[in-house]
Amino acid sequence: MPRYDAVLIDLDETLFDFRRAGHEALEASFRAAGLVLTDGWYRLYYATNAELWREVEEGRTSVTALRVERFRRYFSRLGLAIEPAAFAAGYEERILSVTYHIEGAVEAVREIAGMAEIVLITNGISHVQRARINRSPIAHMIRAVVVSEEAGVSKPDPGIFSLAAGCTACTDRSRMLMIGDSLASDIAGGVAFGIDTCWFNPAGSSATDQVRPRYEVRQLADLPAIVRG
Repeated sequence: MPRYDAVLIDLDETLFDFRRAGHEALEASFRAAGLVLTDGWYRLYYATNAELWREVEEGRTSVTALRVERFRRYFSRLGLAIEPAAFAAGYEERILSVTYHIEGAVEAVREIAGMAEIVLITNGISHVQRARINRSPIAHMIRAVVVSEEAGVSKPDPGIFSLAAGCTACTDRSRMLMIGDSLASDIAGGVAFGIDTCWFNPAGSSATDQVRPRYEVRQLADLPAIVRG
């Protein structure tokens, strides 16, 4: 009998390689605007995007507002006169057309799905996330997908974890596990909801004193053994 009956898993940078897909989409969007994406411009976008997602996690803005605001703020910092809403729409269309997986993601999900119900829980833009999941071979292995834009609440708020847990037949929180790469949203949120957590930490970063996961793995291939117990 497995240790966990329900496994909640983050999407970007846990199962999906968002940086690779995002870089390609941004590069193509700049090309369509007649511009070349430099390394410096990309680093600034990545920092600006992360800044907006932190504001979402802290409840200071919404996912819907983020979709355009991140580009408005980004272009302002670059001093570029590009209309952010149109650029955002093009960027989203490009990023939802590709799905790249973190090494070992498909195999780990397949093995976990044979032992427990899996729910993906993601802070993201609904139509983008669902399109990317539907393009992935993991789509048929998942019990449900909970996207923050649809839920109206984002990780680390325990409310989105409650919605995800409600998609499973498991009612015992001691038999639920949250897996993700972010201490601030995935792990802190899982802890606040009262379930065990596993930090996917391929870079070997240090955990904070405030947020301590029960488990930590450097590679996704180690996850099934934790679920199995």
